[in-house]
Amino acid sequence: MTQSQTHSYDGKQTSFKDGVSKVSAGFDAARDDLSTLAHDAAGVAKSGISEAGKAVKRTVDSGRQTAAQAVDGVTARISENPLTSVALAAGVGLAIGYFAKRTSR
Repeated sequence: MTQSQTHSYDGKQTSFKDGVSKVSAGFDAARDDLSTLAHDAAGVAKSGISEAGKAVKRTVDSGRQTAAQAVDGVTARISENPLTSVALAAGVGLAIGYFAKRTSR
């Protein structure tokens, strides 16, 4: 090889190495960006799950409070009208028994 050809070959080799280095740096940057994105997405997911858990807890607490108020209301009505409550309960029991017996035939 002549000196001119060697110089041309060295230049191409250097250019190729520079290109490979740039591609490698690009992959490294992309990997870092993906890692950051994954970390951010995990944070958002954790936050969303936490908020959903808080919403469920509020709903359950509200349901418990409503049920407790309903029980208190029924208890007060039974205390105020015990005979009416017994008659109503007996009527409901008879109706359920009647319909249960009809559907089992």
